[in-house]
Amino acid sequence: MTMNGARVLFVVGETASGKHEIALALAARLGGEILSLDSMKVYRGMDVGTSKPSPAARAAVPHHLLDLVDPSQEFSVAEYLGLALAAVEDVLARGQLPIFAGGTGLYLLALTRGLFEGPAGDPSLRARILAEAAGPQDLHARLARVDPERANELHPRDVKRIVRAIEIYELSGLPMSKHLRESPHRTLRYPCRIFGIARDPADLLARIASRTERLFAAGFVEEVRRLHADTRLTPGRQAGQAVGYRDVAEFLAGRCDLANCVAEVERSTRRLARRQRTWFRGFRELTSIHMAHDESPARAVERIVSSWTG
Repeated sequence: MTMNGARVLFVVGETASGKHEIALALAARLGGEILSLDSMKVYRGMDVGTSKPSPAARAAVPHHLLDLVDPSQEFSVAEYLGLALAAVEDVLARGQLPIFAGGTGLYLLALTRGLFEGPAGDPSLRARILAEAAGPQDLHARLARVDPERANELHPRDVKRIVRAIEIYELSGLPMSKHLRESPHRTLRYPCRIFGIARDPADLLARIASRTERLFAAGFVEEVRRLHADTRLTPGRQAGQAVGYRDVAEFLAGRCDLANCVAEVERSTRRLARRQRTWFRGFRELTSIHMAHDESPARAVERIVSSWTG
């Protein structure tokens, strides 16, 4: 692949949807390297609970943007963006295809649309905006009146981002879409395609249950115990908010039994999947790859390759 014809591919989706397995097969098929799009895989030592790629997978296909910082450190979206853009250039310079794989919608947003922080948040204003609205549809209609461009980009039930857009308008007097167009921001400078792995709800729930069992069989409890023992992971830190880690910490502190801990990790993972689903609905340019419960990853790869090369 020449730099002039460079493109970037994204494989995104909810947790347990099978996106990494598909990304691995795509990398082998298209001559690619994988760039993690996961806000918790950046932390060293958090391997089991985040389902970090195995040593065998990393040996088969080069992986990037993993194990960047210690769990005791904070890590911002801006830091990720800078490292991700540099990684893309490195992969392209080797003549390989950059394939982002993961489920962090905020990282996808920063890479494809740029990072705009805007004015500092005003909790009282946000509370008033929410109180004045009859519901998500009403909020979306309010945004459409002051910033139709931004409203068109957001799913009507994406309340958090809708409220933020209204807040920016109220604080600055300008639509967020105008800020995004005129503010200098770094973003990918290559054409990209975004493929979203989608599954039926019942199928995804079954996969989440199976994933949770595998985590505990692989030593999730021991990993959390070790991280807490060397004080690298604390509840107040960003890494400490990772799905499942707080639940296991509750078990280690004797506040629940193992069965309840496993059930709570599964519930937390389901909530994460719902949040991810909301994020990805906001990307109108996403091509959905809906997988039947018995469909092989190889078949999904064929569908993506057909769309990608076509």
